[in-house]
Amino acid sequence: MLERIETSDESNYTGFHRHHFHKILWFTDVGNEEIHSIDFENYPISPIRSTY
Repeated sequence: MLERIETSDESNYTGFHRHHFHKILWFTDVGNEEIHSIDFENYPISPIRSTY
């Protein structure tokens, strides 16, 4: 299943929840100092700077 966060139900992304499957997150527009939390660990998300 593919789903855009911008158009999905906000209740899917609030509060603590668990997944019983693998999930790939593909961020296309990231601001400065963004984080994603997994199992109470914060992981930084930063934009990839193009060298072109």
